[in-house]
Amino acid sequence: MKPLQHAHITAHRFGGEWRDWIAIHDWIDRSKAIFPSMQHRMFLHSDFGERLAVRIHGEAIGAEDGTVIPTRNLFRDHQVEDLGRVVTLAASKSPTYSARSATIGSTFVARRAGIQHANNPTRISSNAITMEVIRSVTVTP
Repeated sequence: MKPLQHAHITAHRFGGEWRDWIAIHDWIDRSKAIFPSMQHRMFLHSDFGERLAVRIHGEAIGAEDGTVIPTRNLFRDHQVEDLGRVVTLAASKSPTYSARSATIGSTFVARRAGIQHANNPTRISSNAITMEVIRSVTVTP
């Protein structure tokens, strides 16, 4: 699940707007940029990541509308949405942790969330992209 999806779920569950929660969810999934695999979750999707999140983001995170969520609760919700359960670092190294179990957790949460229509339709862009090629870098036949 992507950070934006997590932010939308948090806004729906606790209040506020998705923009209020995107930073923490982006931080939790930051290891995906370094290790682009389902197993990136073993780094920050654990009790170690929870302690880091509280240390970096504080005990609670607030939204513009006044909604305040304890960082631990928000972090654990993110874990459950991705993995289907709260995981310790020791458990994430065990053979029972796999990309398959992570996928099952994500699928479970996606089904539970249901299907929702977008609030605003996506606008169609009529801007054309013009390509400017000065020269070819390689030899062309």
